[in-house]
Amino acid sequence: MPVIVSEKVNRLRIQIQIGTDPEGNPITRTLAFGNVKTSASHQDIYDVAVLIGGACEYPVLSYTLEEDKDLTE
Repeated sequence: MPVIVSEKVNRLRIQIQIGTDPEGNPITRTLAFGNVKTSASHQDIYDVAVLIGGACEYPVLSYTLEEDKDLTE
């Protein structure tokens, strides 16, 4: 029986560094944006993430796209 893949809600996460602790370790926060269209291209999602990151007061450490899918028979 073939596997059926069902797209679920995708989420974009942008990790930023908001400072350092007394030992010099980075203090980070993650900005999360849900309901990213499953039909959006990875390049378009990245371009939007970079624009959002550029508007942040703090430096961006990483961009992550979480793609969620259900697999059934």
